[in-house]
Amino acid sequence: AIFRDQNGAEARDVVAGVDAALAKYPWLDGTRMGIEGGSYGGQLANWIVTRTPRFRAAIPSAGISNLVMQNYLAYYHDYLAVEYGGFPHQRARNDAEERRTIDMLWERSAIRYAGQVKTPVLFLHGENDNDVPIEEAEQLIVPHIGADPSGKDVRNPNTAILLVTDDPDSGDKMQSLLERGEYRVRRTDSADDAIQLIGNQRFHSVLIQDTVPGDYIDLID
Repeated sequence: AIFRDQNGAEARDVVAGVDAALAKYPWLDGTRMGIEGGSYGGQLANWIVTRTPRFRAAIPSAGISNLVMQNYLAYYHDYLAVEYGGFPHQRARNDAEERRTIDMLWERSAIRYAGQVKTPVLFLHGENDNDVPIEEAEQLIVPHIGADPSGKDVRNPNTAILLVTDDPDSGDKMQSLLERGEYRVRRTDSADDAIQLIGNQRFHSVLIQDTVPGDYIDLID
């Protein structure tokens, strides 16, 4: 059903299912909905927030954002080649329009439309995920933080980012990425310390990497 149609009809089905539930159950509040998903569900969450601003927040976990890059970075390298009939550098087999595979993949990649996102997003991703590399989340972070709905790059007057991580290597990598985007980064390796910092200072965003010691649930709240 989704052959050569990822983020297509089934994404519309998800939204239609939400509409059906809202119509059937009047006690549901359509103004306070969130969307989350893992793996392909994370990919759908990445995609759907580029299509509609109706969700108050999104939590994609291990979701693909760039269908082109996924082909060449993942151990799971043949996944999209099977789905689309060829790798990005190949012309799709048995496609009546003889479209290039790379064009179909890019058309359905959330990263292409990142400038349209209005929804706050919390990205959850494993640093050592070989099937969906963490770059699939990292490349969406800067557009989500610093782009307005027209795709024009803007900077919030408060450009301080709180980075919570207990992994020196991934922390250094993320801090470097954010500082290249001209964000001021405050960093801690403890959820408890992060809660105190949030109480004393306003941050544009809080990014949580890996598992950190302390009251992790209170930090998310």
